[in-house]
Amino acid sequence: MIWSEPAACAGAPEKIFFPAASAPDSRRPTQPDYRAAAQYCSRCPAIMICAADILTYEQGRAAYQRFGYAAGMTPQQRAQLDPTSPERKRVQK
Repeated sequence: MIWSEPAACAGAPEKIFFPAASAPDSRRPTQPDYRAAAQYCSRCPAIMICAADILTYEQGRAAYQRFGYAAGMTPQQRAQLDPTSPERKRVQK
């Protein structure tokens, strides 16, 4: 069995995890609304495996190079957990 098969997000619309950063009629960019995605992750039996997978995949990337909501975390939150990300290295100095 693949770890993602029992995941709460299996079969969910992808746009929930990759929402637009601003409304089409907005002139100012806003932060994506991840509330719907957070509901899936909060009840997911595979969240720990998902976190290990996404953090391994994104290792060393800056927050702006990470996309979507995964393992209950925003791109910025995942970058802060990655000791090899540029954001984390700046904080450690």
